[in-house]
Amino acid sequence: MRKLLFILFFSWLQSCNQEKIGTQVDKDGVVTKMPFLWKSRISDGARLSAISRGYLVDGKGLLCVAMKNSTPPEGYGDNFLQLKDIQTGRNIWEWDDLFDKRIANTIRQSIDVQKGRMLLHDGRSRYFVDTDAGKTIWKGKSELPGIGPHASFLDDRYFIKASDPEIMALDIAKDAIYEGNYQNGDLRQIAMPKYSDEYFKKVDGRVDMGGAIVNFHAFKKDGKSYLIIPYAEPGPAVKYSSVRALFGMYNLDTKKWIYDRIPLGISEDGTTASVVPVIDGDFVYMTSRAAVDCYEIMTGKRIWQTRLTETSTTALDMIVDGSNLLVNSGDAKLYCLDKTTGAQRWSLPSSAFASDLYCQDGTVYWIATNALRAADIQSGKMLWNMESPDKHEEGRSDSWFWGFVTGLPAYSGNKGKIYVSTNLNIYAFDAVK
Repeated sequence: MRKLLFILFFSWLQSCNQEKIGTQVDKDGVVTKMPFLWKSRISDGARLSAISRGYLVDGKGLLCVAMKNSTPPEGYGDNFLQLKDIQTGRNIWEWDDLFDKRIANTIRQSIDVQKGRMLLHDGRSRYFVDTDAGKTIWKGKSELPGIGPHASFLDDRYFIKASDPEIMALDIAKDAIYEGNYQNGDLRQIAMPKYSDEYFKKVDGRVDMGGAIVNFHAFKKDGKSYLIIPYAEPGPAVKYSSVRALFGMYNLDTKKWIYDRIPLGISEDGTTASVVPVIDGDFVYMTSRAAVDCYEIMTGKRIWQTRLTETSTTALDMIVDGSNLLVNSGDAKLYCLDKTTGAQRWSLPSSAFASDLYCQDGTVYWIATNALRAADIQSGKMLWNMESPDKHEEGRSDSWFWGFVTGLPAYSGNKGKIYVSTNLNIYAFDAVK
């Protein structure tokens, strides 16, 4: 028995300690393999993909969705949350109080962490968790129709989108914004865009979309609280669709629209509602199909518009870093734009199957299809293009880099750290800088 325990302990050390391999580069100087600092398990065998944005909790832990009681390789299991020590990868706590033991949606803009508390929005389900102890404070479900998978957070308030129940009773779906209470999870409707019925057609026997909200953003400016709300409604049939995208800004303090029905995108293409709006100073950046638009945030005046490609596509994620606006696009390219003018600075191969973008110390990191990539933001030079270590560590060529990338910036002369998920594990690496 002691011999068995020794073997298991030795195997654990091998799996958790730094890998004894050298860094490998290709002919262009791109890193294709490098030693990891630690790895930590998130699945007992089945491939897992449940979170696409990384969250560091209280400066000490990395939040992960995990799976147990699964049937490998593709079987379903029970989901739960882990908080992993960012220095060692060991579990600080495990939280196992999900309804039906399942995460319903891919976790993205769905978590708010502040002062030892975490709110997790997962479709109809909401959870408020003590992040010091890993214990449930409250949890609840909503019966509102059409609840979106993502949320936006501001101080002690959170906001989601759902369809108006009274309008839905008429088999018409029109989305509104609901405000949530951190103390008990109660929801109340606060705003609905001024949808037009000009191109709306009702067909008996089915639910028809009269207006849809996908992503939105709550923020503060000059001490006042606002929502930027992109939305879509039926529009004229044009090149790629019969959908019209617009946006408005809502004052949460006065409960009034500052402006509404500002057109998004290139109208002759047909438009789609934006990815989550990116706010930077006096400007807001949004997308619609292949277009990226910059607007004055307080007036809704368009400053510039850039068409990324002639291909029928849409943006996947967008982030500002310094003077750069980075857009990962469904045409399998990562674009870098000048945020002031919209001029393209460079582009790199990417993927339509990608994680959210993460920027740290002048480098952008992301997962494209199954590879962890890094690029220098100023030059656009590719720095990393690595396959999952699970292939050679565990003989699992079916376990890819997939999910999220996040990190810890360089500090006190020490290199930063990068944390990335595969279908089976979390890995920690030294960052580029």
